[in-house]
Amino acid sequence: PSRAAGARAAARAETERRRVERLWWRKEVLYWIGGAVIMNVLWAARSLGEGRLEDYWPAWPLGIWAAILLSYVFWPSRETRRRREGG
Repeated sequence: PSRAAGARAAARAETERRRVERLWWRKEVLYWIGGAVIMNVLWAARSLGEGRLEDYWPAWPLGIWAAILLSYVFWPSRETRRRREGG
């Protein structure tokens, strides 16, 4: 194969890698949003049932979950680092 063909193949592989990574992040963010909706509905139902605003407990699990997701940005797994570095 020529250099141009190799370069095109590498570009296609990189494009696919980025597409897969974007899909993974989109999926994770949608899971987080879904969890946030469920927890907020539970919190709101409890607050309405009590007739006053209860302590906002969803902040704890949502904050921890968000921190874990952010940790993947700053400290990716070995496999992710290897893919990003082309190895």
